[in-house]
Amino acid sequence: MTDRPGKSPRLLIADSYAAARVPCARYLALFNFHVDEAQDGIDALARLEIDPPDVLLIEQELPAIDPFRLKQRLRRAEGRQSIPMIVLSGSLPSGGHDGLKDRDGVLLKPFPLASMIEEIRRVIRSRDLLPSVAPDHHPIV
Repeated sequence: MTDRPGKSPRLLIADSYAAARVPCARYLALFNFHVDEAQDGIDALARLEIDPPDVLLIEQELPAIDPFRLKQRLRRAEGRQSIPMIVLSGSLPSGGHDGLKDRDGVLLKPFPLASMIEEIRRVIRSRDLLPSVAPDHHPIV
């Protein structure tokens, strides 16, 4: 999935569980996403400050800095555009979908890899980040 010549969506996957993070990154690379990986909140923050992605996929219980604190720190950075955040979670918070405020999307673990692609594309389209992103075509997983 290349959205326009020479430009592919850039993603950062921040998940402490390498057995989840690495396969997701490999799968996304098959669709021409440029994928960077972080193993904890400190690593994610450093990568976000160096080269902000188009979309952040972040583990709900990320060690060192949780998604909400990470997003607050990013907001404080002067002149920084809000990066869409898809939270990867093992369960919905006690408030159900109302407890999912301040997130652009949620993927409940375990999720099919094809669902991850669909959610990323939905977020990209909803934010009009890359308006020419290809339609939802993906191999059967």
